[in-house]
Amino acid sequence: MNPMKYYIRDAFQGLKRNGKAFVATVLLIAISLSLMGSFFLIRHSATNVISFLETQVKIKVFVSEDANVKDVNRAISSLDGVASTDIESKEEMLDRMKGFFKGKEYLFEAFQDASFPYTILIEANDEKKVDSIASTVKNLEGVQDIVYPQTFAKEILKWTEIIKQYGTLLLLIFLLLSFLTTQLALSLSVHQRQKEFRLKLILGGKASHVRTQILFEGWIMAFIGSVIASIVVTILDRFALQKLMDKFPFIFQDSPSYLNTILLLLVGIGSIVGILASWLATRGMMKRG
Repeated sequence: MNPMKYYIRDAFQGLKRNGKAFVATVLLIAISLSLMGSFFLIRHSATNVISFLETQVKIKVFVSEDANVKDVNRAISSLDGVASTDIESKEEMLDRMKGFFKGKEYLFEAFQDASFPYTILIEANDEKKVDSIASTVKNLEGVQDIVYPQTFAKEILKWTEIIKQYGTLLLLIFLLLSFLTTQLALSLSVHQRQKEFRLKLILGGKASHVRTQILFEGWIMAFIGSVIASIVVTILDRFALQKLMDKFPFIFQDSPSYLNTILLLLVGIGSIVGILASWLATRGMMKRG
């Protein structure tokens, strides 16, 4: 019989004997790698959003009610890096917002009675100067508040880093559980099949062949788990991120090569976990054998 066919047949027979442990191990590996792939996709999307926001050159300034909007506008226009400014009155802002209240005119009427400050829209001549302009404008007399895209970019980056820290910890816990479960399942398999393995050795089989069979079983479990994780990540990409890309193509960049790299990485890490856990599970057997 072809040695590979022999390994495959015996490996699946061994896994079948420990069905519950096999299923538990595959599911844990699948969950761990699905989390890993999801983190990579989310981080990639967040990077796209941050990159888009950082290229925006507009700053919105809210002027205090007791300030002279024209004086504030002149002070802003004289700053280095400011390409243009545009004053927007309450009436102009309400006219621009009218479309958002279509079918809910009663809400729009309530907005008309509210007090709104004048706003000034600044356009910088270089996105690299937006932060410095915003910092200077914020300290000008008569400025109540400012809003600009780079602020949101910093917030997204901060939360991305928080998710990365806690997500990495959670991921490591799941990977460790996957590793230990794989090792436990295979150690149990080795213990239950000691007579079978000793008989093979007595009949002239090599210890390395027996160990290879166990390593192959561990790799099969890890490979199946990584395939399931790859399917989950692909579904997340196709039915969640792709919709965002279709709706906001100017923000999200479609990158099939990035997804393919993630899938290959999942299969590779899963295989390493399976083989290493199998090697540790058989180390004691080899010493005794």
